[in-house]
Amino acid sequence: MTSNSWKVQRSILFELDTLFSLVNDYLPRASLSDSINHLLDSMPAEMTQQLISFLGPDKQYFSFLFSAGFAAGTEFEQDFSLATIPIRKMSQQDFVRLTIARAAEYGMDIQFDPSVSLVDQMKHGHFQVMRLSGQRIGYTEQTGEIQNLIQSSEMEALARFLVEGDLHDSFWHWLDRLYYQIYQPWRSLHETILNEEEEKAHFCLGADTDHLPVDWLPQVNPLRFSPILLDAMKKKILNVVFLVEPFQLPDACFFSPEGLVTTFADNPEVFNQFVDFLNHLSDRLKALADPNRLMIMRIARISAKDNTEIASFLNVSRPTVSIHAKQLREAGLIKTFEDGRSVRHEVVPDEVRELFRDLQRFLDLPQEDTYPKKGEEKISKE
Repeated sequence: MTSNSWKVQRSILFELDTLFSLVNDYLPRASLSDSINHLLDSMPAEMTQQLISFLGPDKQYFSFLFSAGFAAGTEFEQDFSLATIPIRKMSQQDFVRLTIARAAEYGMDIQFDPSVSLVDQMKHGHFQVMRLSGQRIGYTEQTGEIQNLIQSSEMEALARFLVEGDLHDSFWHWLDRLYYQIYQPWRSLHETILNEEEEKAHFCLGADTDHLPVDWLPQVNPLRFSPILLDAMKKKILNVVFLVEPFQLPDACFFSPEGLVTTFADNPEVFNQFVDFLNHLSDRLKALADPNRLMIMRIARISAKDNTEIASFLNVSRPTVSIHAKQLREAGLIKTFEDGRSVRHEVVPDEVRELFRDLQRFLDLPQEDTYPKKGEEKISKE
């Protein structure tokens, strides 16, 4: 690459990956717009449960359809049938072969160990494409252990949806129902927004593809603040695909052989709701960030305890207990009620569990059983 370049694209596979992630509770509902919540509410419970049975309980962002689309050459296709039919016909061997061929088009030499299983070859090929795509500009953040674990689980899921996979027929039948019954009608209502976003991108980017303006992007977009990306733009070695999508995401981004793929919707509603969620999460964590308050939670975990009992155990005054209890109560982690002349406090288990779930989602942590057990070898990054 000798100059910056940009494209404005759409991708039905990216949209479906995002929908899977939202249905599988990747982000708390409180952080989503009313329109997206309406879409999720319109899905029958059995359809949601079937997706979870396909993908497992991980609260992560899924991207396996886009990855399969790269192998098939349909990653930026807008039409559902044109994008998915080549993937439906693809075997695990096809995925490996096509990934090698497509990577070669971008000057990437992908190495495979033919002695390992086809699923492991899929994993290793996908890891290499992701890593090499970023390394072209010195970006290596996507090679961490957690990211590799997530990508590994995605390839395992994808393998089951390919021709010889045990879920091939049921997954694609389910996806057809989801698309035509639920998603396509919802998406058609957002076609005007999509067209406006595309026009805005072309207008703000201008006619000179060598010049890559970023001041029109939302402040949270990595192109506004990432030192590595800013340095790549300065060196004129950054390719960017601006992705038009209906979820109004301001900052989603990942690397592909095409370059950095990023969303760019300047949607204050989505961002503000996410900030509200972040503040709520922070407030609840702050409520636990004190040894005395943690001990109050433990003391009141089985049965309600009054101020006198708690004060005696902690060797503090009852007013001090009341102050601590107020913070825990405002965070929703305990409930307080009067019992005669006493004031008792009791843990709210569901709220505590929800706090941990929200923190896990916020940090994009994979499920515990996806980590290597003690003594087991970690997933290779090669």
